[in-house]
Amino acid sequence: FFAFHDDLFEPTYVEELVEALMRNRRAVLAHSDVRLVERDGTTKDLSYFALEGVTKRTERARRMILQSGHWWIPARGLFRARAARRIGGLRRHLAGEFSADWPWLLHMTLLGEFVRVPVPLCTKVYTKQSLSKSWKRGNRAWLAATLSCMREARLAHLPFREEIIVQSMLLNSCSEWITGGIRSRPRLWKWMT
Repeated sequence: FFAFHDDLFEPTYVEELVEALMRNRRAVLAHSDVRLVERDGTTKDLSYFALEGVTKRTERARRMILQSGHWWIPARGLFRARAARRIGGLRRHLAGEFSADWPWLLHMTLLGEFVRVPVPLCTKVYTKQSLSKSWKRGNRAWLAATLSCMREARLAHLPFREEIIVQSMLLNSCSEWITGGIRSRPRLWKWMT
């Protein structure tokens, strides 16, 4: 697992996530809910359950590409060594480290299922030095992250049809960010699924 500088883990973190992975041999990643501590000291518990029970690879990819909810939570999970070796670590891209966990998580969704443990075993503490609070956000940064996702989809060595579906979802997503979120455009990947 990644041990981010501003995360704290419960004593049973590894044990409970390993058990979750052992119960589902198709899963490559197990994650828990996250307790978030903001810079002002307020606390809230967050969950990400969009990938629970999703067995179809392109559907898992679609849900990660959409980044709905707290999509970044699984990056605080425990993952199988074989999947981590295949992907490698988090990679910098044209926008540096901005959302580098997104392409990594997308690649992970292409390798297998995710399992959620519905209790907060990880606490993320935002500080003035938290890296994600310093990122410059905008279309250029999202374009760079999307291009990195496209590279990860290519490196996943998917069957041709599935790769075309994933790449077209990424292109559609990118064009929506750039044009201000217009969602009325036809989606190439819709007719392929």
